[in-house]
Amino acid sequence: PAEYKGSGIILNSDRILLNAKKDHIILSADKSVTVATPEWAMDLDKLFTEIQNLVDNVIKLNESVEKAHDKIASVAQSGATITIPLAPAGTGVPGNLPEFLYHQSTAMQNKADSAVIKETIKQIQSKIKQMEQ
Repeated sequence: PAEYKGSGIILNSDRILLNAKKDHIILSADKSVTVATPEWAMDLDKLFTEIQNLVDNVIKLNESVEKAHDKIASVAQSGATITIPLAPAGTGVPGNLPEFLYHQSTAMQNKADSAVIKETIKQIQSKIKQMEQ
């Protein structure tokens, strides 16, 4: 505080209490708001940067999971269409057709669930970007 040459307010006391009984306490600054104590310090810009990195990594992982679900569904579909001879003159469906179809359906549902997760993460990402402004 001693290095700043402009006008300002310095509160120095053994205890300071800010209490808003009916509305918000708003801390706003052109450059930054820092809250620090000897046992805990948090720079919100660093926090949001770490959250953004986490969100980016989860999105990348989620996209890989979606691709894997596509592949599983494709393999299950291929397996479900393989025919095996039942008799010398005929063909039939594989004995494990229900299992293939179950795995295909599960993979497609997992892909849909992954898409929902991705959209939720993108909404969080958008909110973080709004907070940065």
